[in-house]
Amino acid sequence: MIRFDKCVPLTAVLLGLSVLGLVTPTARAGLLPTLTLNPPMSDGMGNFIYNYNVQLPSHFQVKSGDSFTIYDFQGYVDGSATVPFAGWSATVTTDTPPVGLSHSDVTDDPTVPDIRYTYTGPTLVGEQFMVFTATSTSGIVWNPPDTIKNVASAIHNQSGGQANEVTNTDVPMVKNNPNPQAPEPATLAMLGIGMPLLGAFNLLRRRKVHGTK
Repeated sequence: MIRFDKCVPLTAVLLGLSVLGLVTPTARAGLLPTLTLNPPMSDGMGNFIYNYNVQLPSHFQVKSGDSFTIYDFQGYVDGSATVPFAGWSATVTTDTPPVGLSHSDVTDDPTVPDIRYTYTGPTLVGEQFMVFTATSTSGIVWNPPDTIKNVASAIHNQSGGQANEVTNTDVPMVKNNPNPQAPEPATLAMLGIGMPLLGAFNLLRRRKVHGTK
């Protein structure tokens, strides 16, 4: 028998149970794509294939009309979005309202393509694993922070109720880096030393050239 000391806070107990998988998460939609651990693969024609793995847990289901949308997939190659099997379709637009959620819930640049995968087949019950792909002209991956919500999913829980959610996933980036990295201090120090030395070298070189004439 597991015994808990009275001084252990209830939140700590719940956290421990959650880690052990004994408490079912209540705020997850389940249909959440994540970029595979491998980098985008070349398609042999100068473009890059992005693979999105979608895991549907046992306590969720996908009904006809359910979907998930990847926002701001930069460099999208026309016609490249693929689906794992019949019943799914892909639509690409630049301004895609999330199903069952406010448009302000997602990060969406109206000038950059969004990819919406929609299901129209018979109901899928949980423990489903699906792979969707899309191709970009860029192999540069942007991994957004938690504050960026660039995926919206609209599915159902096992009892048939709506389970909509927004989250984030890796997407290609071709311009306007959302998080430009400032030079590291060591890099700035190297520049601080190197630039004066380069200037001194050029000065001595000019003097030497003028002195030989």
